[in-house]
Amino acid sequence: MEMEMEMEMEMEMEMEMEMEMEMEMAVVTETVADKVIAAIMATGILVTMVTSKIAVRIIRENRIRASKTAKMSVMMSTFA
Repeated sequence: MEMEMEMEMEMEMEMEMEMEMEMEMAVVTETVADKVIAAIMATGILVTMVTSKIAVRIIRENRIRASKTAKMSVMMSTFA
């Protein structure tokens, strides 16, 4: 009888430990998911910033080129 009770208690303890481990794994998984989401968001922000800087440079270069073209056009019309 005593041995049966011990075995039953051991089984209950094992079940409790398994449940605790499952809960811990769920928390770890949630934490990892949060970190992955944060990393994706940070990457998105960085990509947006880089794209914006590239666009600004292209626009600036196009303005400079347009300005030079306009000046050349004015100079050519003055000489004509």
